[in-house]
Amino acid sequence: MKRHIICIFSLIVITIIVIKYIDYSHFIESYINPLQNKKQIEISPNYKDRIKVDLYVKGLSFPTSMIFVDNNSLLVTEKNQGNVRLISKGILQKDPIFTINNISNEKE
Repeated sequence: MKRHIICIFSLIVITIIVIKYIDYSHFIESYINPLQNKKQIEISPNYKDRIKVDLYVKGLSFPTSMIFVDNNSLLVTEKNQGNVRLISKGILQKDPIFTINNISNEKE
């Protein structure tokens, strides 16, 4: 029983060290950023005849999620700036409707 407790405690400590002190920037630069810089979305050949992809709006920076407000409007969040942007009738509004301050993605 004592061995199990020591083993579990050791795993917890190792996990905390890995999460807190390892720099993931190389992973992000190598794998995530190239995906975000693609100019078009690649669709599996199995779905090319069933899915149509069009650019809806330009000017967003790292959009992460969206929610439809009504048939003509949607809200989009921008990751690094902390902005909530409104797209109304297909037009991105100039100013964000809300900004979350003090965003940190250092250990993301």
